[in-house]
Amino acid sequence: MSAEANPNPWEKSSLLLGGIWLVFLAFPIVSAWQADAALWARMATIMCLVCFAVVYLHGYSVGEWERVTWPPMIHLAIMLVLAMATYPVAGFNGPITCAIFMMAYTVFVFPLHVSLVVAFVIHVTMWLIVVLTGNVSEWGYLMALGAMVGIGVTAARMTAQSGERYQETERQLVAAQERERVARDVHDLLGHTLTAITVKAELAEKLIDADTARARTEVTEIQQLSREAITEVRQTVGALRARRLDAELFGATTALVDAGIAVEVPEDVSIVEPRLRMLFAWVVREATTNVLRHSNATRCWIELGQSHVSITDNGRGSEAVLEGNGLKGLRERVEEAGGALTVSVRDGGGTIVEVTA
Repeated sequence: MSAEANPNPWEKSSLLLGGIWLVFLAFPIVSAWQADAALWARMATIMCLVCFAVVYLHGYSVGEWERVTWPPMIHLAIMLVLAMATYPVAGFNGPITCAIFMMAYTVFVFPLHVSLVVAFVIHVTMWLIVVLTGNVSEWGYLMALGAMVGIGVTAARMTAQSGERYQETERQLVAAQERERVARDVHDLLGHTLTAITVKAELAEKLIDADTARARTEVTEIQQLSREAITEVRQTVGALRARRLDAELFGATTALVDAGIAVEVPEDVSIVEPRLRMLFAWVVREATTNVLRHSNATRCWIELGQSHVSITDNGRGSEAVLEGNGLKGLRERVEEAGGALTVSVRDGGGTIVEVTA
């Protein structure tokens, strides 16, 4: 089964807001080209605007909603320098136009409370510069447009984030329903059997002196009921393990696709030995979490065998793979189960996490 990656909301926005709206950089480019300056200065200004567009587009791939990280801050600083470098030739046309893109960028790559503050500071700063230099009539309309853009992208960000929260709530609800179903299954499976065993044990206790043969029969039936209960529990646990591995594969597929990573997963987990399904579910969870957090991959392959599982990505990899707490804990879990975990670099780039048992 192969799931093609659908771009996440911010990747779509980077294509729309970055790819389409960057056409407005044509205005400062034209201003730079028509400026009364030396040819080298005009060409340098145009190159600054082109570099600004490249850094801006690339910046969408490095931000995180949950926390502030250095990569988007560095991108933003570079964009600021490039925007200000256009002023000597392009005038206010360059920095003000670039400021609008920088505001949109901050909304997409920082936690919301941080991005709103940064975007507000950028916008207010540009307004102060325009007012203090007496260019309100000339550039006021562009600043107003910047305010509308900021409001629009903030609304889009909040809408997408609300959608993520809804999906997370839905996943938690599904998990709660699954726990309730398991509780019902266990109750239905063992409730009657344990009640029958209790009744027969009490009866056997009363018959030990009065009717030894009958008591022995009751004890034999208790043993039979116990064996049946053990068999049923093992079958139920085996089924739960299979469902757990299915659930982890589904969850991994959903998370990877949401992150823009195309993924290929097996359609059936029955090939895996029942005793290994729970272990392999943990392997799938931890390995795909690492792919999401650290790989910068665009594709991922999950393969299952009777006694092995492997997760491969085409990300950046490393000749010296460093194991964090997650992989160390997973290695301990695998070794306790009598298996072996290997982490290696994929030919052509990427990482392979494989477990055999």
